[in-house]
Amino acid sequence: MATSQTTTNILLLLGGVTVFLWVTLPPQKIAFDRACEVKGLQAHVSEMLHGDSFWRAQLEAAIKSRQWQERLPAEMAHWRDDSSDIATPLESKMSRLSSDEPRDADEQQKAEAAAQRQRLGEIAWLTTCESAIRTRLED
Repeated sequence: MATSQTTTNILLLLGGVTVFLWVTLPPQKIAFDRACEVKGLQAHVSEMLHGDSFWRAQLEAAIKSRQWQERLPAEMAHWRDDSSDIATPLESKMSRLSSDEPRDADEQQKAEAAAQRQRLGEIAWLTTCESAIRTRLED
């Protein structure tokens, strides 16, 4: 019975420590909304406990995300080039026929333009939040 109680206490303690760490460690992913304000319980608690280090982590996450958005078109083009070199003509045709991508050139252009608008919107949002975070850190 004592072993069972000890095991239960250890598990409860480990669970409590895990929850404590989850709540208190600064999130490594973006934890702010479109208005560049903190969102979520963990982020609010972390901001209160860590202050500037929370915002430095958020600045780093925003920069990484923005850079990824900026690199995405080139990486996708590189991936398409690599895959077209590898695929046989029959595989390419089968891929085109079975894909969910628009088949019409006009539809393809519209889809690419919409993706670019969304990507540029993300970049603008991240850039705005980067600026807001830098201002917050300077104060």
